[in-house]
Amino acid sequence: MPKHIQGIDHVVILAADLDRAAETYTRLGFTLSPRGVHSDHMGSANHTIMLQDDYFEVLSVLKPTPANVGWRTRLETGEGLWATALKTDDAAGMADEMRAVGHAVRDMLDFSRPVTLADGTVGTAAFKVTHFNEPGTVRDGIFACQQLTRETVWLPELMEHANAATGIAALEAVAPDPREVAEQLSALFEAETVAAQDGSLSFAAGSVIVRIRPGETGGWPIRFTGLTLSVSDLARTELALSGVAAERVGEMVRVAPDQTHGVVLGFTPGP
Repeated sequence: MPKHIQGIDHVVILAADLDRAAETYTRLGFTLSPRGVHSDHMGSANHTIMLQDDYFEVLSVLKPTPANVGWRTRLETGEGLWATALKTDDAAGMADEMRAVGHAVRDMLDFSRPVTLADGTVGTAAFKVTHFNEPGTVRDGIFACQQLTRETVWLPELMEHANAATGIAALEAVAPDPREVAEQLSALFEAETVAAQDGSLSFAAGSVIVRIRPGETGGWPIRFTGLTLSVSDLARTELALSGVAAERVGEMVRVAPDQTHGVVLGFTPGP
């Protein structure tokens, strides 16, 4: 794996209405962080769902700015899993690494959001991010995120969920040509792709398995469709989801995308 890419830090679910998305994910048994409003030039806000080593977030655009053109373009297509953040210890170093192998990468961007702590005081969550600048490719929507203040992001009280979720196990995607897409994405992690009988391919992005199967993407090179989470107790998961239309498929519980703002949400036993 490249020196400054260490796996997947988090993924982003874009939602048209952040309050409605917060209600949805609370109903699904998640503990959400309070609404975080990003730096003014970002024009966005989010709620994070913190897991043991990674997380996902639901994010909405509050006002149009040059920094959120990409979010707005994706929301025109529909809500869903629209961005993946790579874990990095050095966003600038990651950018240099990627440029050295021929990738176009934007300049590093600093931003922050306020965080209400358990004692009622307000802290700051700060980040450095570097986006690939390759529109129309499979890397559009992928960025590296350097966490500068882990102590205000991975808060213990936010990491306990009624549905027993503990981490991101897998990401599911569709692409017109899964082999080409998988080879391009797996190269970011120097990972070997593995073919399956149904025409899908998978690779390991750190601790997360990425699976890509043939499918229609609406003109995008790749469309992420599913987020599978590890849980510590599947019985607790089913109990937390008793009020929604979830289905049991073997050792997995699934919730359909029409109930999750565009994502097939899966829960499976894991660490």
